Amino acid sequence: MDKPTIRIIRHEESIEVRVSRFFYFDENTGRRTITKRMSRQEAEEAAKAAARAERDRQR
Repeated sequence: MDKPTIRIIRHEESIEVRVSRFFYFDENTGRRTITKRMSRQEAEEAAKAAARAERDRQR
């Protein structure tokens, strides 16, 4: 997982800030051990956990 990508989007009467986090995965088991990436399932679980944490932070 890299640093979040932050975008500022100017609208007519507002400014929007979008923060994107990328969870990289590799389906090739041998290459995955070299690149230290997650499996697709691990990446999906990490993305869901991050989404839940962000949702809970906003409450």
